[in-house]
Amino acid sequence: DVLTMAAAQRLPTALLLRVAIVLLASSQAAPQRGSDCTAKATWPDGRDEDRECIVDGEGKRSPGASTSDGTIGKSFAWLKDTRWNWNNWRDVVFRADGSFLAPAENCEREGNPACRWYTNENDDVVVKFGGAGVHILTPDAEKRQLTGFRDSDGDAVTATRK
Repeated sequence: DVLTMAAAQRLPTALLLRVAIVLLASSQAAPQRGSDCTAKATWPDGRDEDRECIVDGEGKRSPGASTSDGTIGKSFAWLKDTRWNWNNWRDVVFRADGSFLAPAENCEREGNPACRWYTNENDDVVVKFGGAGVHILTPDAEKRQLTGFRDSDGDAVTATRK
C-alpha cells in the first residue's frame, strides 16, 4: 500500500526489493526511546549494538532546545567571556557576543553560526557546538559548574569554570 501499481511498474525490480526490505525491517525493529527507527551498529571488536536513527530535523528535541539562536539573558552576564573545561577534555570560551569557541567541530574561530551559545526561557545555557550538535546546560548555584546533556542523544556534559 506504500506504492501504487502504476508507480511500481515504473520502478526497477531491484529498487522495489530494497524498499520492501527497508519497510519490513523497520516494521520488525523494536523502537528505542520513542523512536520508530533503529539501526544495528557493528563495532570493530565484533559486538553489535542497536542504535536509534538520528536524522537532521527529526528525532528528539528537548523542550528547552531551540533550533535558532536566541538571546543571552541579562542574568547570564557572568558567563560572557569566560573559559571552561569541557568534559575534562579541553577548554572552551563563551564569548560576550554569543560566539562559542572550542578546539574542534570548526568552532576554533569566531563567526561560525554553527558555534553559538544563548539562554532559553528555562534559564538553561544552549550551546550549538558545530557538528557535535546542540547541548543544554544548567549552571550550579556558585556558577562554577555547568551540567547537562547533548540534545540529540542525551550524552552527559559537564563544564568547569577555569
